[in-house]
Amino acid sequence: MGLVNVNTKLHIDLEWWEKEGKDFNYFLYQEMCPECKEHIKDFNKAIYIDWIDPETAEVKRLNGLWETLITCCSQKPDYINPELPITKAVFRIFLANRNEPLSAMELAERYGDKIGVSDPHRILRILTAGKVYNGIKPIKPSKPS
Repeated sequence: MGLVNVNTKLHIDLEWWEKEGKDFNYFLYQEMCPECKEHIKDFNKAIYIDWIDPETAEVKRLNGLWETLITCCSQKPDYINPELPITKAVFRIFLANRNEPLSAMELAERYGDKIGVSDPHRILRILTAGKVYNGIKPIKPSKPS
């Protein structure tokens, strides 16, 4: 992969979770609010639901835990806050926005106050220098047809 910069789009690479042998549902469950954890209790019984994108009307299969996190937990005012480590805060941002790719610049502009870091270069360095955190990686460029 080429060099990354503050405009390189990042996302949660779900293939990374598989390759690493990590249970994505377990990590989703860990990011849920106490009320949802109490209600769900068993993250291993995650179901998939059909979700209709309000903008495109496209039907997508979604993990029920993820949808619960989006519709409930991520709506709480302290779900993303400056007290969290930046890697966890950014992971929560991607969970809350259905893994819409964002660059370090966009993260800084949109969420800098919420994550306590408004320098896109610092965000990029933390997320891409060395260890992969929670599967957050640059998007692989599309191969030409």
